[in-house]
Amino acid sequence: MRVSRAGESYGLVDDSGEPSSAVARFLGFLRARRCSPNTEAAYAYDLAHFFRFLEAEQITYHEFTPPRALRLLTYLRELPNRSRARRLRLVPVVVPGQGQAAPGLAPSTVNHIISTVSAFYEYLILAGEWTTIENPILKVPDHERARVSDTHRPFMGYASRQRPVRRAVRVKTPQLLPRPLADENVSRLMAGLRRRRDRAMLLLMLKGGLRPGEVLCLHLEDVQYGRKRVIICYRTDHPKGARTKTRTERVVDLLARRACGRQ
Repeated sequence: MRVSRAGESYGLVDDSGEPSSAVARFLGFLRARRCSPNTEAAYAYDLAHFFRFLEAEQITYHEFTPPRALRLLTYLRELPNRSRARRLRLVPVVVPGQGQAAPGLAPSTVNHIISTVSAFYEYLILAGEWTTIENPILKVPDHERARVSDTHRPFMGYASRQRPVRRAVRVKTPQLLPRPLADENVSRLMAGLRRRRDRAMLLLMLKGGLRPGEVLCLHLEDVQYGRKRVIICYRTDHPKGARTKTRTERVVDLLARRACGRQ
């Protein structure tokens, strides 16, 4: 199975080019909920891992059961990571039959794939396409999140009466500290920029915590020089297709005046 793309829409097709209708309906449901194209792409690539697992097991998604969810976890933990690692430390995984270590999927990536599979079956249950009410990715009550208000958002939104839960099949994710650039690296990076616009964009990301898409989508009216703040708005009009990660607007206070282009 591989991911296909048509504009900003994604899908899943097999080796013969036949699309998966169930995945197409699920991704269409995400578009109807006005999810970001980046979110749709992430769900599509996660489901590609899941359907490759189904092919290896020689079953369909209708035959996926809770015991097979444990085998899915093992399959993902043994899967080599073909992308470049963003951190210096890789996750070692022993390749079966070779006895040597290879970089594997990060625990957060494995948990995200399992979460996507769970959301896929939640959609099938809601759409009446699943024969049983039970989700194959079993869940248990999460009493810790239940004690904190306004932190739990069910997949189906507020129309769902689902209580805070967590998936029983998951990988324990280590809490890693962020690794900022050293001061000398920041100085060298700033010295290599000649245009004040480029320096302002870098300082907005460095000092204000803005994402690259948020910086690229900024308009002049979003920068309030007098109040030393920047308003992050959701836009889709960038000529290169850059966009913010979410549709949530927010205000960022600037601690450095030169981030607005002033020296």
